[in-house]
Amino acid sequence: MWIIPKPHYSLSTLWNVVEDNEIFQLLKLVPNDSIFGKLANLAVQASDSNPLTYRIVYKSKPYQILAISNNFNIIRDQWNQLLDEIIPKILDCDWDVRDKFIIPKITGMASTSEEEEEDQNDEASLAEFKKQFNIDEKLITYFTCSLWKGSIKPPTGKMFITQQKICYYTSQPVYRLLIPFSSILSIHKETSLGFLPSSIKITCCIGPDDKTESKFLFHFILRDQAYDMLEQLWKFKMEEISLELEIESEFQLIQGNHSPTLNNNNNNNNNNNNNNNNNNNNNSPTLKSKTKNTLMIEKINRNYQKTFKLPSNEELLQVHNGWITKKGSQIFGEVYISPSYICCKYKDFATTKKFTTVLHMSQIKSIEKTKPFLGISIFTDSLIIKTQQNREFVFRLFHCDEALKTMKTYWNTHAKVRDGRLILSNISMDKYLQEPTRKSPSKDEDSNEEARLKFWDKYFKKNGSDSTMSITNRLRKLTHMGLPDTLRGHIWAFCSGACFQWERDDGYYESLLKDNQGKQTLAIEEIEKDVRRTFAHLPYFREEGGVDALRRVLTAYSWRNPTIGYCQGMNIVAGIMLLYMNEEAAFWMLVKISEEYLQDYYVREMIGSIVDQAIFSDLVKLYLPDVFEHLLVIGLPVNILSLPWFMCLFISYIPLCVSNRVVDCFFLEGTTVLFQVGLAILKINRSKILSEKDSEVIVELLRSNQYNIDELIQVTFEDFDLQESQINELRNAHKFKEIKKKQNFK
Repeated sequence: MWIIPKPHYSLSTLWNVVEDNEIFQLLKLVPNDSIFGKLANLAVQASDSNPLTYRIVYKSKPYQILAISNNFNIIRDQWNQLLDEIIPKILDCDWDVRDKFIIPKITGMASTSEEEEEDQNDEASLAEFKKQFNIDEKLITYFTCSLWKGSIKPPTGKMFITQQKICYYTSQPVYRLLIPFSSILSIHKETSLGFLPSSIKITCCIGPDDKTESKFLFHFILRDQAYDMLEQLWKFKMEEISLELEIESEFQLIQGNHSPTLNNNNNNNNNNNNNNNNNNNNNSPTLKSKTKNTLMIEKINRNYQKTFKLPSNEELLQVHNGWITKKGSQIFGEVYISPSYICCKYKDFATTKKFTTVLHMSQIKSIEKTKPFLGISIFTDSLIIKTQQNREFVFRLFHCDEALKTMKTYWNTHAKVRDGRLILSNISMDKYLQEPTRKSPSKDEDSNEEARLKFWDKYFKKNGSDSTMSITNRLRKLTHMGLPDTLRGHIWAFCSGACFQWERDDGYYESLLKDNQGKQTLAIEEIEKDVRRTFAHLPYFREEGGVDALRRVLTAYSWRNPTIGYCQGMNIVAGIMLLYMNEEAAFWMLVKISEEYLQDYYVREMIGSIVDQAIFSDLVKLYLPDVFEHLLVIGLPVNILSLPWFMCLFISYIPLCVSNRVVDCFFLEGTTVLFQVGLAILKINRSKILSEKDSEVIVELLRSNQYNIDELIQVTFEDFDLQESQINELRNAHKFKEIKKKQNFK
């Protein structure tokens, strides 16, 4: 069948060439009984009892697999289809043009092929699942894979996945394995032979005492798809257990608050609540059951929101492949359409350049269709989108009419807000410049600031300066150099994605303040205690105007999200935002930080913060073991030191001019920066930390040290190049451990 193109990793000695031409190869797997051959063949196993024998490879760099099959007649038909339908159109083209035509063409054919394959296999797989596993659960999907059990060539089996369990079966010899998601401790991607990305390691407790750890290594052809599905369902199980614990905790709290004289009346209510809670445990009605389709939609939407930093409830409607015209060149990319946004991205594999742009519908002036490129239909039609800032985007799409219809449908619904659109350059403030302790800049500092402003002005002219600004590799370099104070609010709102939610929900902040005016809550009482001591040394917060603005931002958020309400640390984060941007912008920044960047940090259980402190402790132990041990000996565990760092984005715990540079990188790069900066601070101060035995002195040392900011940024990104995927895997594992601790404690 056709598959979405992926790299052909296997060694040439494992395959015989059956057919060959300038562009494609038809290959047949060579049986190999050597130890190395058996190990290598693990990466190409994909049927119940035999590896897929045939594959078609596209001779790009690197080679790409386009189709796989055990049946020669099927693979030969697909080979002939390439000869008849594809090669005549691209034979005389350069390789870059071939890539731009073949990859999306095969991707589309693969989607159709997968649907047909599913229709044929679902009924048979469901029957096999019911036969092999006598459990009353709905099958979501299955993957063909092998379970490594110490043999050179483990037999191939199937991993059946339900909402509650992983069920593995192989018939050679017969072996069954059941792993409840509630028993999984970690799920990690692994590599075979050190370079083949084909394995997943699952660590779980499935012994009789629920404490003995077991590890299982599975080999997949579709490793990433399997991992995503397993991770989604595992995280869903975490949510399910957390919700049950939360309901139980709330129930006990309510029960404890009841007056003894009301026991008779409340017993009925409590019994009803308890029955409902039991129903939740058995059937989980508060969390919708998952299907393969719903999981796929969730994943697609989550990736879309994350890629472009959009609101967490923005749902993707369509994705279109095609070419993006940039500086006269045609670069293959993707255009995404949702109700409020049109987004595009590309990655030039030859130069590793990246490019993403978000266009809110209110920022678009016109959308028009042009004639086919060079008058040749196979090169698609073009769309020209012009923004209110007179930027022009040209997209050549395979399904141009469909994209145009969808774009215009949603663009027309935003017609009324175009005149009042958000202008980011108007939100910046310069309150930080009023800081009395801030030294007057030297001539060199003034010169550096002017140079940075010139760099940014050049970037704005080339890539836009408002919410439609494009993100490129150059933006990352400029951000690492430090943002000019006059642009900081503007760039923070853009890089964080707060501006996109503000654009979509314009007027929400004012309505929130108006609708809740005069209301009193416990959160407001806590806010009142903190607002007057937040940055009290700065002129802006010694005036009523600054205090009132901070109070409004914090109380508005407490009304928006009563689950969080208010937590110490939020005042520091909101306060620093108000130094660089207006009040409404600061509110949306707080929304983005509390609900996405530092998710679960400010809730009552603080599980997000607890998990990240555990991860940071592990990282310090790995990278700086002597520092870790020394801090432990003197009574200053790493997690105690790092807790306020992360909660407040290092603000107030290192000099403000330094923490601002950290926040610059944080909004562009994400939460991984917190771990990297923490490690860099400890490394830079390593010798001083090891020579000091007083924990209070160390805390003050780290807070007041005169850091070389450029050195700190360099150490952060060069010495501690942590990957987001690595941190996410650690978060999943540590979060589940914390949830299980609470469950066992209950």
